[in-house]
Amino acid sequence: MEQELIPYFIPHPGIVLKKELVARHITQRRFAGMINMQPTMLNEIIKGKRSVSAEIAILLEKALEIDADFWLRFQSQYDLDIARQKLKTIQRLEQIEEKKQLAGK
Repeated sequence: MEQELIPYFIPHPGIVLKKELVARHITQRRFAGMINMQPTMLNEIIKGKRSVSAEIAILLEKALEIDADFWLRFQSQYDLDIARQKLKTIQRLEQIEEKKQLAGK
């Protein structure tokens, strides 16, 4: 089995959202008002402290015309990469591989 590569830097969807707002010259506060969200909540998403939920993805889709699927896939990939990066998860995966080898599989 090939060793799975784990990214060194794992970008949160909030990074893309922030760059999108900057490119469109929209302030966070104005955008939060556009999508009827508290500015602090939007800021937490942008800073990677809050996930992009399905509901938020739909709001982003409507406001930015970027598919909700994009935001959800990005968040899902972020979550997977973070889980893989955690030492405990890596150790568990190594233990599974060792047990498979001992079992002759």
